[in-house]
Formats: sequence, C-alpha cells, structure tokens
Amino acid sequence: MPRNDNWTSQQGLEAIKHVVSECIPSWRNGLRDWQLESISTILSRRNLFAIAATGDGKSALYTVPILAHLEIAKNPDTYPTFRFVSNPIVLVITPTKVLATSIIRELDTFGIPAFSYCHSNITEYRTVKKVNLEKLISECNTWNVICVDPEHLASPEWRSIIENDIFKSNLILFAVDKVHLVNSWGSSGFRPHFQLIGNFAQGCLPANVPIVALTATSPVGPETTAICDALGFLGDNYHLIRRSNERINMHVRIQTYQKLPGLSKYTCLLDDYLRSGRKTIIHVKTIPEAYAIYTFLWNFIPEEYNKLRRMRMFHSLCPDYYNNETFDLVDSDPYLQVVIATAGFLVGVNRKNILDSIHWSFPQDRKNFDQGRGRAGRDPNTLCRGVAIISPQFYASAEEIVKTVPADTAEEKSVWEAEMGESKRVADERELDGDGLSMESDGGKGGTSCSRGKSWDVV
Repeated sequence: MPRNDNWTSQQGLEAIKHVVSECIPSWRNGLRDWQLESISTILSRRNLFAIAATGDGKSALYTVPILAHLEIAKNPDTYPTFRFVSNPIVLVITPTKVLATSIIRELDTFGIPAFSYCHSNITEYRTVKKVNLEKLISECNTWNVICVDPEHLASPEWRSIIENDIFKSNLILFAVDKVHLVNSWGSSGFRPHFQLIGNFAQGCLPANVPIVALTATSPVGPETTAICDALGFLGDNYHLIRRSNERINMHVRIQTYQKLPGLSKYTCLLDDYLRSGRKTIIHVKTIPEAYAIYTFLWNFIPEEYNKLRRMRMFHSLCPDYYNNETFDLVDSDPYLQVVIATAGFLVGVNRKNILDSIHWSFPQDRKNFDQGRGRAGRDPNTLCRGVAIISPQFYASAEEIVKTVPADTAEEKSVWEAEMGESKRVADERELDGDGLSMESDGGKGGTSCSRGKSWDVV
C-alpha cells in the first residue's frame, strides 16, 4: 500500500496518539482534543492558524510532528500507511533570542536537537569553529529545529538554504510563533522585516510544506484578517483553531500606585506583592525604569542576603551570557525571586516557576498585557497573578474612555468599570491606612523591613 498523508482519518488520529504515548510517556493524559486536531492537520500538510492561551500547549504543534516522523522512520512497519522523512526539519520564526532559547530548552527535554540562527551563534560557527553553518543546516543531519528571526530569514544565506534540494525534501513545517507581531511590529516600522515573512513563505517554500501561525492574541476582525492576508491564508486553504486566551489559574488585577509625601511610587511593589515571597517578573517599558525599580528594591533586601542572587535584570544592555543565565536561574535557583525585564522577556518565555507577572504602567495595548501576564502560572496547578500598576492619571483617562462606550457594548463596559473600581478601592484603602514604608525590626534577621513589620524575606 502506498504511503499517504491522511492523518485526519481515524487511523491517523490513533497513530498520533500512539506516537505521543511512545515518545512522551510523561504526557499521561495524551493530547488535548484541539492539539490532536491541529497536529493531524499539520501532518496532512495543510496550513493552520492556531490561537490559544499562553501555556495552552501550542509548542506541541511543532514538537509532535517531528516526533511522528522520527518514530515512523524508526518503526516503519508499525505505521505502514503514512509518509515520512528520516531527518525532519521544522523552521520556526521567532521574534527574540530569548524566545528561541526557550523553545530550544523545551525541545531538549524531548530529545529534539534545535539551533538558534542568531548573530552570536553565526559568529561562533564562522570565526571560532570555522564551519560553513549554512551547509551544515542544509545537510539536515545536526538539528531538527532551526529558530531564525525575520531579519536573518531575509538574508542571502537563507535564500541559498531554502533552495537546497536536501533541505527542501526534509522540511516538514514552517511555523511563525507570535504571529500577531507581523502587524504590530512589522506595520509600525519597528521591525519591518516581519512584513516579509509572508513573502518568504509564499515565494520560497515548497508547495507541500504547511505554514503554521501561532499566537495567544489575535482578536476577531481586521487584525486576524491582516495576518491571514500577509501569510496567504485565503478561503479554504487553511484551518483555523480559535480558543479563549483566558487562564483559569490566573487572577488579573489593575491597580493604581500612590505617590505620597516621603514615599516612592514603587512602594506598592513591596506592600502588595514582593513580601509574599512569590517568584515575580516585573515588566517595564524602558531600561531607565528598570534601573529605578532595581535601585529602590535593592535598599530593602536585608544585608545578610546575596542581593545579586535575589534580584536580576533582563534587557538588551546585559550581555547575552547574563540574560541566558537569568533565564535558567528563574526555574533552577529558589533564591532568585525578582526579575526586572524589558520587552525581550515579554514574548513567549516559558518558565514554570513564575507566579506573579507585573506590568509597571500599562503596556502599549491589551495584546502586550496578555502576553506579559502569560509569563506567570505556566504550571496549571499553581495560582498566579497578572497585574498592571498604573498611574492615577492613566486611571482617570481610562475612566473617561469607559464613559463613552456605546450601549451595545454595555456588558464589556460593566466589566471594565468593576475592574477599575476595585483598583481605585485598593488604592484608596492604602492611602487611608497610611500604608507606606516604615523601618522596623525584622525579627532578629539583621535586615530591614517595611510597613506592617514584614521583611522582604528570601523565598
């Protein structure tokens, strides 16, 4: 019987389940229904647009197809019906180096070798190892997944790679992670090469290679339509999976800070969050803001503790090795409690031990807020918090906007009014109670503490 790609049949679905049970025994419950539907679509070489919450398992959509091909190549008689390649290659378009690092770390747990085609790695192979990196990638014998940013994807080197017959014959999937950035970063001029991803996909990929678009934030309407147009998703040439991006284990909170005489506006970070000892990521818009918060918090870490271990920063002025070390320590070091980060940590970082994700000032739009809060609670068995701390002036502006909402969206208006009302109540209570920072005994630990006699203890 000739082999085919009919993975959406009942036989195909059962084969996928068998692959997962054989290759990922730790997934005791197997795939979720939407993952099974998506993976069968991809293996059947059909384009897919998947919209699902952060932490909902979108990475399985490029992990399982690789394992399926490798498993069939290893045991062809067990799967006599389905076509396969012995050295499957998945190309993943990633917007940031840290997202590529996150993907590579996760794939390593499944025994899948992956590589980030970024400036530092390119330099290492060309100048230190003296290896023709493009030739190595084209041969398809070293890595199963290549992560590349849109700028390098547009380079002559990648044109030569994609034209290589061996590479084309082994390429099984072209995935665009955080595909919503095609619009927000590409159209804005921030990183215009994002607008060229669709041109590359439509003009350079073999016709039998599916394009998979992944995101947690693509609302119904013009934004989703624009992404589909950019990638060539038209009519019935793609399959859409749209799930809620809400997280059932997350409490979402928007609150205002109060700048009282003699107290820093950053006081609420200690009063409301950091004293709990929960591992926290604080998202900021600028590097100066990161240093301002870092300096403020530094003064309230007891002297007996290693302050450089307790709190770290993550931004573009930090060396790559330091940012990579921070990435690893988030999960491996129980004494690291706080990471203060700029946009690089906002997109797609998968660290399971983060419990609180705090935006200092509201991000550019709701999508970035959803992405940022998605860094917390990646373990579904934990309770986490997604927070935005905003100025009273920003709150007042939002309140005025809410008042102008048309009657046909009254339900949404009532939700926002409730959220903003709760934020104002919390701020008012803090002001009435005189909650600020007071220097008190820390119970004999030799450090300093804040109001209510609680120190910022080590986790």
